Amino acid sequence: MLKRRVEHRLESLYKRDPDTGEFAIEIDLDAYGEVFNEWDRGPLRSRDIDPDLLTFLERCSADIPLKLPIGLHFYLPAAERNPAKEAWLARGFRNYFELTEYQVARRIVRSKRMIMVYVLVAFVFLFSAYLAQPLVERRLLLQTLSEGLFIGGWVFLWEAFSRFSFTNREMAVELREARRFLKAPIRFHYERRKRYA
Repeated sequence: MLKRRVEHRLESLYKRDPDTGEFAIEIDLDAYGEVFNEWDRGPLRSRDIDPDLLTFLERCSADIPLKLPIGLHFYLPAAERNPAKEAWLARGFRNYFELTEYQVARRIVRSKRMIMVYVLVAFVFLFSAYLAQPLVERRLLLQTLSEGLFIGGWVFLWEAFSRFSFTNREMAVELREARRFLKAPIRFHYERRKRYA
């Protein structure tokens, strides 16, 4: 019931293809090059997407649950039609999200390694503090050191927990979004979208 209500609400915001079930993210362009950051003159394989367009795409993706399919629909003037530029735009778009996917996946791997390091250091600190307990009776310096080991151990353990619970989850969503845009079909239209009052 709730799922149907959500999808009905989405259908009032985004066109939905009745055959594929894809929600259309519609983008108006005056020229193909508007997809890419005008300040980035790098080669196509590493061009950044225009920041405003990227914000728009992320906002649309946040509206549409990740389990639902999307399609990207670019609307251009009829005079701009150019199959070679269509292929160029699609390849540059895919390259951007392939690079994003690769970078996020690497950050996740590094984060998992850091979690293991934090847990290991936490247990070394906590175990050392526990073993030092009989030795620290009435010795202020050793007591302070033992307490520092306990505190340090709990801090490292908390950092591991925080990364596992929050940071990695955010990166996993970012990775799923990049993969979603990689899978999304790209379609070109050469008539202007109907505007609603």
